Amino acid sequence: MDLPLHPMFVHFPIVLAVALPVTAAVILWGISRRQASCRNWRVVVVLATLLAVSASVAVSTGETDEEAVEAFVPEAALETHEDRADVFCYLAWGIAALTAVGLMRGAAGRLARFAATGGSVLLFVAAIGVGHAGAELVYRYGAAQAHVTAGAGISHGAATHAEADDDDDD
Repeated sequence: MDLPLHPMFVHFPIVLAVALPVTAAVILWGISRRQASCRNWRVVVVLATLLAVSASVAVSTGETDEEAVEAFVPEAALETHEDRADVFCYLAWGIAALTAVGLMRGAAGRLARFAATGGSVLLFVAAIGVGHAGAELVYRYGAAQAHVTAGAGISHGAATHAEADDDDDD
């Protein structure tokens, strides 16, 4: 079976898109209460950078997988997912840069930390849109069929459901 890399890599930016706004908000709150140092913001910078890098890898592996999948899914659905992923990736790099500015002292750093925290929430919303469009490709349009070998047939789960249906006839 020809297993694509894209599904293995898309989960990293999703997890990081959830972790980033939570981490940023907690550290920002700690800084504002003087319970955390601005140096703690480095954790947010690292998470944001990892998110941007993993989003770029996910986009790259998606582009590699596109040719195999396009025979199975409508062009419009594929373009929607691709467009949303590109926007997400650009936003991720923008937020990563903004978090780095948040390391500065004074008003500029404070403003960047607040903006980056708010931006990370928008990034989370964008991740939901990308993920939803990707899930539609797989579960509604059968994109995974591009990687199923001939004769793979019924999965164990499908066989179990078929057997359960047979039991209902008794």
